[in-house]
Amino acid sequence: MRGLQWINPIVWFRALSGFVGAWFVSLPWTKLGPAVPAILAMTAVVLISILTYASDPQWRLGLVRNQLGAAKRVGSNAEVALMARRLLNESPDDLGLRFEVAISSYDGENQEQATESLEVLAKQDKYGRAALWLLEKKYSPIEWATWDDKKKGDFGTLLKIAADDQPDNKAVTSIYADYLLVTGSQEKALGEITKLVSVQPGRALQGAMILRQTGRESQATTMARQGAEALKQRGDEEPENVDIALMRAQFALFLKRYGDAIDLLNRTAKLSKDERLRTGTAELLVLWSRDQDSIVNSTERFARQLSLLSKAVEIAPNHPLVINDIMTVTLQCSNESDPKVSQLRDLLVQGVAPELAHFIKGTAAMMRDDIDEASLHLELAAKSLKSVPAVLNNLAVALATRDDADYDRALQMVDAALEQMPNQAYFHETRGQILLKQGRYREAISSLEQALSAAPLRSQVHTGLKTAYQELSQLELAEQHARLAEQYAAKQDEEKAEVKVDFGSKEKAEEPQ
Repeated sequence: MRGLQWINPIVWFRALSGFVGAWFVSLPWTKLGPAVPAILAMTAVVLISILTYASDPQWRLGLVRNQLGAAKRVGSNAEVALMARRLLNESPDDLGLRFEVAISSYDGENQEQATESLEVLAKQDKYGRAALWLLEKKYSPIEWATWDDKKKGDFGTLLKIAADDQPDNKAVTSIYADYLLVTGSQEKALGEITKLVSVQPGRALQGAMILRQTGRESQATTMARQGAEALKQRGDEEPENVDIALMRAQFALFLKRYGDAIDLLNRTAKLSKDERLRTGTAELLVLWSRDQDSIVNSTERFARQLSLLSKAVEIAPNHPLVINDIMTVTLQCSNESDPKVSQLRDLLVQGVAPELAHFIKGTAAMMRDDIDEASLHLELAAKSLKSVPAVLNNLAVALATRDDADYDRALQMVDAALEQMPNQAYFHETRGQILLKQGRYREAISSLEQALSAAPLRSQVHTGLKTAYQELSQLELAEQHARLAEQYAAKQDEEKAEVKVDFGSKEKAEEPQ
C-alpha cells in the first residue's frame, strides 16, 4: 500500500479476500481422502458434547434463571411466576423461589392464596423477605390505635422476623424499637435503640430514660451525653435548625443542665422566629422551678421558684403549664411573710391575666381564712373563668363558709365543677361538706366516700363521715371513722415534723440567668 491507501477499508477487504481465496485454492484437495474419517469423528465428538451439555440439569436451570432475571427486569409477573415454578420443581425447598412465585401471583386472580403462602413463608419458615413484604402490604400505614389485639400481635410477630433477618435495616429496627416500647418491652427495646443511636442520635434520650427508670443512672447519663455530643456536631453545622435545637435542649433537660438548655434555645431564637423556641424556653423555666428540692429552706426555695416563674410569665403568660405552676407556687407560699418572697409573689401575680390574678388572690385569702376577701376575688374570677372547675370549686367553698352562707348556690358551683371533672376527689369533698351543713347526711356520705382516694383529705373526710353517721344514729360506724380521722391526722403531723436532710450528694443547682 502506498500513501493513504492503508486507511481505505475497500483496499483492506480486497487484500484479505485475495489472501483467503489463494489459501483455499492452494489446499491439496486430492490428498484429503484419508483424513475424512478423522474429520467425521471430530464432528461427532463436538455434536455429542453439545447435546450432553444441553441435557445437563444445571445448564438448563441456569438458562431458566437467566430468563427469570430478564422477566423481573421487564416486570412481567406471569413470566416470573412461570420461570420460578419451573425452578421450584427442581428445588422445592428453596424459600426464595417460593417467595417469587407468591409475590408474582399476588397481582393476579390468586391474591388470597398468594397471601396465605407468604404468611406460611414468614411465620412458619421465618423468611424475612416475606415478613417485610407483608408488613408493607398489610400493615402500612401503621394505625396502632385502630387495630385489634390480634392484628397488633401479628404485626409484632412479622416485625420481629423481619428485624432478625435484616439486622442492618435501620428502618425496620426503628419500627421494631417503637413497637417494643408501646408493648412495654423496655429492656428489649433498649437493645434495638442502641443499634440506632449512631444514625438517630435522638434515640439516645429514649435509651437513657429506660436506663434511668430501671435504676442505672450512671449508664443513663453516659448514653445521654453521647447523644448530646452527636447532636452538638449537627447543631454546629445547622445552628438555625429548630428541631435539632429542641432535641439538644431535651438532652440538657435530662442531664438537668437547665441554664445550658435555655441559652441554646435563646441562641437559636436569634436565627429563627419559630414559636416553639419561645414555648420551649418557658417550659424549661417551669421545670427548673420544680427541681428545687435541694434547697431545704422553704423561704429560699419559694424565692427561687418565683424568680424562675416570673421569667416564664414574661415569655409565655398564657401557657397552661406556666399558669398551673404560678397558681400552685403562689398558693403554697401564700403564708410566707419574708419580704423578698412577698415582693416576688406580688410581681408574679401582676404579670398574669386579671382573672387569674383574682383566682390566685382569692384562693390565697381563703387559705388565710379571710373569707370576705376570698369571696370578692373568686366572684370576679368566676365571671371570666366560668368553665374552670378549680375556680368554681373554690368559690363554692367560700360561699359555704362565710357568715351569710349561700349553700344552694355553693352546691350549684361545685356540681358544675364535677360535671367537667367527675372523678376529682377534692370537688367531691367540697360537695360532701356543703351537704353536711345542709343536713343532707345520706347524700353527704356518698360524696365524702368518693373523696377518700385523695390521701391529704382523708383526715377531714373521715371526720365528716363521723358527723354524718352520728346524725343518722349509726354510732358504731361513727366511732370507726373517728378513729380513722385521728390516725390520718397523726400521720399528717408526723410527715410535717420530718426534717429533710441534704447530704450534699447533688451538684449545686445552677443560678437563674
